[in-house]
Amino acid sequence: MQKFFFFFLLLLFSFNLSAQNIGYEIRGTVQGNKPLIEYLEISAEDSLNTVAQRTMTDSVGRFSLTLKGGTYKLKSSRFNTILFEKNIQVSNNMDIGAIPIHNINIEIGEVVLNGTKKLIERKIDRLVFNIENSPLLSGGTAFDAIKNAPGVYLGNGESINIMGKSGVKVMIDDKMLQVSSDELISFMKSMGADNIKSIEVITNPSAKYDAQGNAGIINIVTKKGKQKGWNANAGLTYYQGTYNRIIGNTGLNIKTKRIDFTSNYTLGDVRSFEKIEQTNNFRSLGGDRVDFSSLNYEKRKEVYHSFLGQFDFKLNESSNIGISGNIYSNKSPRPSDNKTFSSDNTSFISLNDHQLKLSNYTMDLYFNHKLDTLGKTMNINASLSTFTTGNDQNLTNDFFISGNFSNQERLRSFFDNRAKIYSGNLDFKLPYKKITIETGAKIAHTSITNDFLFQNFQNNQWMNNALLSNQFDYKETNTSGYFSLSSKISDELTFQAGLRGEYTQTKGISLTSNTETEYNYFQLFPTAYVQYSPEKKKYTFNLSYSRRINRPTFEYLNPFISYQSPLFSNTGNPLLRPSFTNSLELSTTLNNRYIFTVFGNSTSKYFSELPLRVGDSNETRYTFDNIGKNYNLGFQTIVPVKVVSWWEISNTFLMMYQNYNLSYQNIQQNLNNYFFLLNTSNTFKINNDISLELSGRYRSSSLQGFYQIGNYFDMSGAVNIKLFQDKGTLSFSAHDLFYTNRAVVNIHYPNQDLSFTRYNDTRLFKLSFRYKFGNTGLKNKEKKQSGSIDEQNRARK
Repeated sequence: MQKFFFFFLLLLFSFNLSAQNIGYEIRGTVQGNKPLIEYLEISAEDSLNTVAQRTMTDSVGRFSLTLKGGTYKLKSSRFNTILFEKNIQVSNNMDIGAIPIHNINIEIGEVVLNGTKKLIERKIDRLVFNIENSPLLSGGTAFDAIKNAPGVYLGNGESINIMGKSGVKVMIDDKMLQVSSDELISFMKSMGADNIKSIEVITNPSAKYDAQGNAGIINIVTKKGKQKGWNANAGLTYYQGTYNRIIGNTGLNIKTKRIDFTSNYTLGDVRSFEKIEQTNNFRSLGGDRVDFSSLNYEKRKEVYHSFLGQFDFKLNESSNIGISGNIYSNKSPRPSDNKTFSSDNTSFISLNDHQLKLSNYTMDLYFNHKLDTLGKTMNINASLSTFTTGNDQNLTNDFFISGNFSNQERLRSFFDNRAKIYSGNLDFKLPYKKITIETGAKIAHTSITNDFLFQNFQNNQWMNNALLSNQFDYKETNTSGYFSLSSKISDELTFQAGLRGEYTQTKGISLTSNTETEYNYFQLFPTAYVQYSPEKKKYTFNLSYSRRINRPTFEYLNPFISYQSPLFSNTGNPLLRPSFTNSLELSTTLNNRYIFTVFGNSTSKYFSELPLRVGDSNETRYTFDNIGKNYNLGFQTIVPVKVVSWWEISNTFLMMYQNYNLSYQNIQQNLNNYFFLLNTSNTFKINNDISLELSGRYRSSSLQGFYQIGNYFDMSGAVNIKLFQDKGTLSFSAHDLFYTNRAVVNIHYPNQDLSFTRYNDTRLFKLSFRYKFGNTGLKNKEKKQSGSIDEQNRARK
């Protein structure tokens, strides 16, 4: 940890020294009506009427700019009305003192506005980051905006995290994106932040959202532009780590009076590796012990194609219909070699020719209708999705005794998985004078077929292994309905409550053993929110509660066996059951900037991956099962700091007490741990075209079921340059600079100790270029949610 802070402070110091040579610091204070001077944009124009720099005032009207010597005009406007103009001569650091502005009303039609939205708003069920008020993010991407949202930070592989949890879902205009995590990151990086109005962080989703998952939701709200025309963008990104990666993407948007069309295509050629060092120690009742150590190296190549498209047709002023869909394919050869040594002078080498193929397509038909002019709406959606997985392995094991060759074993397996998901939903939003009602229903059916063939090479021919081969089918039907009511009880107090009911029917059929496993259950998922927000105070209190379900992914349920070596294998569990989580949060927001949250959550029927010894053999098999319960108590602090006009720091500190009460077979453990995370990101805006970013992250040791995970830190830096009058963006970044991002895991059982360290290709140097064509003022339209997004996420590997 000392090393982390040393390097971090060193880099901060070097950036600070270089930034001091940029120009002179100009400070001032805007005086006037409080709502008008908060987060007000200030610009400095040079003698050619070119904007040299922009900044924003803080909550009391103070601002700071860094300018080179010369003559400038300071000005500020809102809704095309000039609030003030002031000429200054810059030759050294200076404080220009107070700048008064008049308290004015700005009229637009019949609407009277007295200011602008605050940078951070705390609503009853979500935190809103109004990035259209942040010049710092101008010209960036949607991914940049998400990274800078309060309480959001990046985990392993650029995964999006909230409140210490990964697996966050992302929506655009309340429509869930039905893409994998890698596709999501690529799509976010191709979407411009200039098209985004706000980022909404939802840690406890309301009843209208599927109850699946407890990591939270991020909703991207786009600007609703009315310009007609077309625009396009194209980007190319090159990564260099141990191996290289090339990702290209392009998008096209067309808008007419009645038609909206949007599309995005991505092609990726990704090379990477995974290296795992493992030790495995078995102890018998008599005290005998056998130790194994192994090194597994897997080289991966992925070539994937992804296309997302949506066509929207406006029937009239009240109704529109549309179709949306996506197509994805991925071919990934993953050859690996494993070297294992044991304490009894035996060893072996395993070569695995592993071929993975993935493909899926999704199509949604929808109809949206405005019931009246007061905001009542009805939405109908029907969805069809298919997923296909091919997973083939060809394993050769050479065994040695005291270094001398003993014998060879060959085996292979073929796995074919096909899934179809059908769903339909109907939703209403009914605002009235004092209350707003939201209600709806959904039905989703999933059908999966798995065919697994295992063969051994014997007597110079391949023979089917009936004990390990399996045909397994799985069917699931989920029927749900919800009702939510919200009301503003007074000017200071707002209340919202909802209830969602879900009835789930599952059936697992093993055709090989002629057995069936059925599991039907009905569950209620209540939510409640209270917000206290005094009109003339600088704070807001929020209290929220939700009950959520975490259903196993379909991969976790599949009994398919995958071998890494004769000592390690993986399999799913068709008897795995869902877990349930109750969450409670209390948060306060000060000065619309600083956020403090105290939270607690408790999970019953907790399930996780765990390794188990296969009988009395030396094989360890990773599987999934319900292993007990856990609870977490903690707090999170979000403290953004504006050092000067060109330097901002976003800090997130999380501390959590973890408790796991676990029981499985003859293993019973009660594990406790104090976990904390520090995430900090420094942004340096050199001028309107160049910005720098330096970020660091430290995670202490943590628990995940039986897994005891070690601590780690990493650091990353980036340079972003806008070109060709903001139509082009060139960026260079370096990730995991000191190659310290790795997973170290230990498991301790009564008769077995197992540990592994996983290394991935995380130290990457990236160069990317993105260019926008056509009418760049054309705003992105709403992206539709697939009606089966919950089921699709569970079907993905």
